[in-house]
Amino acid sequence: MKRPSILLLVVLFCLAFVVDVYAINNAVITGSGVNLRPAPSINTGVVTQLGKGTRVQILAHTDFTDTLDGFTGYWYYINCRGIYGYVFGKYIQPDVGVFIPSESQYFGPGD
Repeated sequence: MKRPSILLLVVLFCLAFVVDVYAINNAVITGSGVNLRPAPSINTGVVTQLGKGTRVQILAHTDFTDTLDGFTGYWYYINCRGIYGYVFGKYIQPDVGVFIPSESQYFGPGD
């Protein structure tokens, strides 16, 4: 009787971990070699590059839009495996139904 209950606990623990990871990563990078920048501008350095298909966590979008290469969109503040920075909206696809706050909502006034 104890063996099935231990097995059940292990399975439930594994499922909880998988659901938690999925909930954190709420978007996918759609381009190859996408620059992750320290600020929402192409005039800043590059923290790292992200590959197509990389799952990331969007934390917020900028309060303004930008136009790059004919595409107008937000910059997204993201977390990719503990590395934080900005990706332009042309290169990221949020999951359907994900609420993404603006930076002023995420950071609060004066932050």
